[in-house]
Amino acid sequence: MTAPEVDEDVSDDDIRDWFRSNVSSEIEEEKTAEISAEHVASEWSKGVLAWFAEHFVHDDPASLYFPDGTSDGGMDIVSLVTSDQHNHVRIFQCSCPKPENIAEGFLSTTKTKFADDVREFRNNVLGKARRLKSLNPTAKEVFRQIQTMRELAATADAPVNLTIEIHPLALRKAHPDARRELDELQKEAESEWSSQNEQWAVHNVLDARDLYKRWRRRRSKDDSPTELKLKVFGDVAKDHPDRGPFLCFIKANDLIAAYDDWGAGLLDSNLRYSLGKSEVNKTIEAELEGPTRIKWFHEKNNGVVLICDNCQVLKDSHIKLASPQIVNGGQTVHSILNAIREIESLSLEARTSEQTKSLNALRTDLRLSARIVTVSGGNVHKPDQIAMASNTQNKLSERTMRSSSLAMRDLRLKLSAVEKPWYLITKDGEWAAVSRKRNLLQSKTGNRQLADFKIGNRFRRLENTDLAIAMMAFLGFVDDARTSRVFKSHVFDHLFGSKPTKAAWARLATGRLQWNGSEFHESFESGVAPATTWVLAHMIWNFWKTRTFPESQQFLLACEEAGRKDPRFKSAHLKSSGWDINDEARARLLESDDSCYWKEQIAKSAYLVLTYQSMRVLVRCFGALDDDTCGRILGLRQFVSLRDGQQIGSIPDFRDGSLSDGPLTTIGRILLHACDLLWERHTSKLRVMPSRQQTLLTEEWVGRLSDQVDLILDRISHQSFRVALEGPDDANLKFNDVRELFV
Repeated sequence: MTAPEVDEDVSDDDIRDWFRSNVSSEIEEEKTAEISAEHVASEWSKGVLAWFAEHFVHDDPASLYFPDGTSDGGMDIVSLVTSDQHNHVRIFQCSCPKPENIAEGFLSTTKTKFADDVREFRNNVLGKARRLKSLNPTAKEVFRQIQTMRELAATADAPVNLTIEIHPLALRKAHPDARRELDELQKEAESEWSSQNEQWAVHNVLDARDLYKRWRRRRSKDDSPTELKLKVFGDVAKDHPDRGPFLCFIKANDLIAAYDDWGAGLLDSNLRYSLGKSEVNKTIEAELEGPTRIKWFHEKNNGVVLICDNCQVLKDSHIKLASPQIVNGGQTVHSILNAIREIESLSLEARTSEQTKSLNALRTDLRLSARIVTVSGGNVHKPDQIAMASNTQNKLSERTMRSSSLAMRDLRLKLSAVEKPWYLITKDGEWAAVSRKRNLLQSKTGNRQLADFKIGNRFRRLENTDLAIAMMAFLGFVDDARTSRVFKSHVFDHLFGSKPTKAAWARLATGRLQWNGSEFHESFESGVAPATTWVLAHMIWNFWKTRTFPESQQFLLACEEAGRKDPRFKSAHLKSSGWDINDEARARLLESDDSCYWKEQIAKSAYLVLTYQSMRVLVRCFGALDDDTCGRILGLRQFVSLRDGQQIGSIPDFRDGSLSDGPLTTIGRILLHACDLLWERHTSKLRVMPSRQQTLLTEEWVGRLSDQVDLILDRISHQSFRVALEGPDDANLKFNDVRELFV
């Protein structure tokens, strides 16, 4: 059984005093924290979440969701961190006594079955939990994003690895039975839940004693060190006595201790944050096993690259750095700290002699090669250049290599200049760094302040990867709208360096062009597309990405539809725990050509095509999508709230809406009906189609869907035709042209 963190200096009285003197007042202060905890029952519960997030969740605050409350799906705090190579989900399940018990210093032992929450969360991910639709909106959004990450991990074409970690936290003593059950789940997660590209990890509970120890050595997560002193072995080589660069071997434990204190504050200038459990991490950790390997670790490892404002070589075999930052080698530092913590988590009695020797070697013998570069003078781009030039272990992605390009800088300035500005993120971890550095943010955004990007408790931000995929799909290049392609030079240079001419929009809406072909060059001109066009394209793409459902949700909708049509089906298969459908019943349900499952299948498989079809609808209604026209569209109902930074979830599901609700609902109902018509006309081919996600992106099938969209647009003014499109509030709706719906 995994033991709690051991520290003989921590007594129960220490923890009780901590509750009374610190925790109670800190939680009270956190009641006013700017977090979006919409589903909690009280201000105290909100304060608890904010307190846990402040002290024990060390990811970028912008990556956090707070679904805690009724129907939270086994999640209290969630961190969703994405990168080109790896997606990382961390679920924090928090347990806290009543406020009066904390204030009185009451320390109880809980028999809470943390494992039940773990199982509830996993069942929701797998679509096996009871009543998935009853989840609160934040929980639904989290599960939607997790399903998308799982789909990316399962794709044959350049899968993006996924790690899902579950962390129980409790301001109580954890009962041994609770720890024992979590130990069993840890083994199950590793051996049964995980696959090659999807790793699951269940951590044992951190209880009041563990949390108190961590709280004692806490730091402000927004801080970064102003000075760092490191022991050196041998001489320090330098090219210039003041400017360097300086080359030396440093005592690793000095740097590790600083990283333990400052965390991400020591990595603000790095091109990216942790890559997760990559092959490089595994190789590094393997070389830290055993005193002999540790002693000669620096022979194989590339070491670290640090930047600073000033470096002084001292006479006592130390160097002193002013405002230091690690720009390369963060994975090494992180892996060494993990190796130390793994041994320290064991009691003295539980450690083997080999582990004791290894811990001593990690603390005293381990050294790292270090290159130290001074960057004074205000050149904010120099850290990026140094990091890119020095990275050799984890190959920089094409996205990262282009993060400092003129095209990205120009587009960031354009997006920052609009009335409701958006910040363009071009590399991993960028927002966490620039949002804490006023001068850096201003230099990147034309003197914008952080508050300019804020909406409620969030900020208007766009990932350049998402933006690129959105624009490619919007323009009709759906087969190239992939992460693996948009940063290739033959795509990137044209996508971010050219824009459609005003006359080209009609041509794009009539039929798709071949990327980089002769018609392409006739239709595009040099220059970056207006910010409003980028925002509109992203908005439409995100709408379809969010509002089309994964397989589990498609089947759930089909079950609910069948239950409404046939009470006998509902009686036979809807149990207290949810829908109970065996393989035979599932096959019978999907045999029906009338099941909504099929149009939902087409919509999800072709959501990139629906992004393109949305552009066609807008061009038909508004003409060329130039800056003025896109600005006018973004000012319409529903669009305007998204332009201002509201999430897609703020707009009700178009399936339950009416044409009169607004333009996005209109687009949604028109295009989903087009998917239904496509299914009706090509049922036999679509039913046996081996890979709908690939096939529906081909010229033939995009054209077939376009035909159905055109049919609807041509006939929508006829009341008898649009019956299938109308919602509950459209009974008296009259219009002569589809354009009248977009006002």
